[in-house]
Amino acid sequence: MVCESLDEFHVESVARTGNEVGIADPQVKQLAPRLDVGEIRAARKRSEIVRAEYTNGLSSFQDFDIAEQELADSEKAYVQSLADVLVKEAGWLF
Repeated sequence: MVCESLDEFHVESVARTGNEVGIADPQVKQLAPRLDVGEIRAARKRSEIVRAEYTNGLSSFQDFDIAEQELADSEKAYVQSLADVLVKEAGWLF
């Protein structure tokens, strides 16, 4: 698992990137709302809760597996959104 403090720093810094560099391209600004870090935080918290429940016998493996998959899916969607924004930004800069 990624270090929480480094991960949180990265998530916050990326969320501010569009505003800090003053991106003027409307296509890049259009992608910015997809960089919702709240979804990742919620999926991470749910995963932690279900993991604790599973460890204590209060949840099934299927529930644990679903929560872990939801976390992985939200992280994957975030990375894809970030890649889309950076590709658009690179096209705008060059």
